[in-house]
Amino acid sequence: MLKSIKYLTFTAVFTVIMVGFLTNVEATEVVVVEGSAFKAYEEALQGFTRNCKCNIKEIITLDASRTEPRSRILKAKPDLVLAIGQEALVQVKEISEVPVVYIMALFPGIIPLKADNITGVSMFISPETQLSILVDVFPSMRSIGLLYTPDESKVLAARAESAALRKGIKFFKREIRSKKEIFPALEDIRFKIDAYWILPDKNLVNAEMIEILSVFSMENKIPLLSFTDQHLKFGAAISINVDPFAMGIQAAEIINSSSKTRKDAQNQPFNDAKIAKVSFNRAVITSMDIAINEKYKSDNLLSKEHFAKIK
Repeated sequence: MLKSIKYLTFTAVFTVIMVGFLTNVEATEVVVVEGSAFKAYEEALQGFTRNCKCNIKEIITLDASRTEPRSRILKAKPDLVLAIGQEALVQVKEISEVPVVYIMALFPGIIPLKADNITGVSMFISPETQLSILVDVFPSMRSIGLLYTPDESKVLAARAESAALRKGIKFFKREIRSKKEIFPALEDIRFKIDAYWILPDKNLVNAEMIEILSVFSMENKIPLLSFTDQHLKFGAAISINVDPFAMGIQAAEIINSSSKTRKDAQNQPFNDAKIAKVSFNRAVITSMDIAINEKYKSDNLLSKEHFAKIK
């Protein structure tokens, strides 16, 4: 049974946008490129439209559009482009004529290094916030481990390690360069960790890998922490995910507070999401007999979405 709860985080929003492009925020005209008509994308768009001091000139939905979006964008001559979803970011990442803000894109690493006009909101909740939540939910947790690949998640793994060490949590990470290294790496850490952390690394979140981790988790009674609710169906104990509506609001905040420079955008191409939505797989938690904080045992508490600060 999956339950949800939201947390406010202390992660600062980096309101980065390019002064060279925008001079009057209230007059900003925006073209929205939406990956598809997914419910989550629609929620993000609602959060954006309700909070942005801008005019939306056009909404291009990729699964309904037969026209290549770049030509439509350049023809519309907007002040800014909002990309919602991974596919939308793929389509606009080469545009350099106008600033681009992205949300709901899981792998922003596809942005070209030369692109100093692109910023956005990461779908990965900051490691500090995730660990604060995890320790609050599972107070007996003293160690955590993960696998990562150098091309996709080396930076995230390093951030996770720093956050864990600051909180006094033992941390074990193993670099994976080929498929054959996965099982030895898991075997190496299985007696050392109380939980396993799934990173948004496209090399390590395919269906085969999630099945491997699910079996590893159940056989060793090691709960999985994931970044998406989808993994709860495959045995993850807890997910710490973004709230689409809140991401839309955050994108609006970036545009409304646009006062930085192109160089700032290049140095900080993404901002951590400000609000985390936490979901539980109560069946897995119960079957593993994991010690859980008393305040999370109430169905009444977990059945209601609410905001609470993580200390």
